[in-house]
Amino acid sequence: MAALLGRKVITKDYDTVRIRIAFHPQEERFEVSNPAIAKDPAWLEDVAELFSPSASVFQIVTGYCQRNQGTSQDAVFATIERLRKIIHNHVGVIELADDLDIETVTEIFIRVNSAGVELSQADFAMSKIAVNEKYGGNLLRKAIDYFCHLAVAPEFASKIEKGDPDFVRSEFWPAMRWLKDVNDDLYDPTYTDMLRVAFTFESGRGKHCLPARPARRACGRRHREPGAPLVCDVHPHSSLHRQSRDGL
Repeated sequence: MAALLGRKVITKDYDTVRIRIAFHPQEERFEVSNPAIAKDPAWLEDVAELFSPSASVFQIVTGYCQRNQGTSQDAVFATIERLRKIIHNHVGVIELADDLDIETVTEIFIRVNSAGVELSQADFAMSKIAVNEKYGGNLLRKAIDYFCHLAVAPEFASKIEKGDPDFVRSEFWPAMRWLKDVNDDLYDPTYTDMLRVAFTFESGRGKHCLPARPARRACGRRHREPGAPLVCDVHPHSSLHRQSRDGL
């Protein structure tokens, strides 16, 4: 869908890229665009241009036929029109009740998506955080994700500062940017770890952890005297605390 709309996506390495899908009107096939395709006049380099609200099919077909002498303009026009109708295709949607717990949702997904990408309960929790508009869930999801990635790769801070100015202006960035100067890897939390700490703390089971170095925190206080146990404290006024309090 992102390719059709010309939208950028974020890779597993947090790079923002535009995936371009090329279309061959005469053979009616698709390929991921590459330099060779871009130079081949038989291809339309980017299908997103066909779905742009300002696209003129007449101009696209005319230009294509001029670059490919002997091509039937009517045939190309008909092919492109069939392609453009893809936006009217219905996509199957399964709606679940709002009060289902994470375990039930996980089981439903496993059964429906048995051949797809395996997701964990933490993945569903992150998804539910992201759609929570009341507490700015999408921004909070970014904070958790960015924090965990920074703990592993401090140099990622420059990408955040350059590529996500809205997040940099949020309450979260000032609280976590110190990670860019930390290069040890004694403890590199995943977002699963972050969620476990937040929810076990809220339930009263995770207030104390094993002795460790000074805590890395995303939005809470950092306090530890030498020799004292690490207190995993989530600030009571933070968004993460509010969501855990109200329930995901």
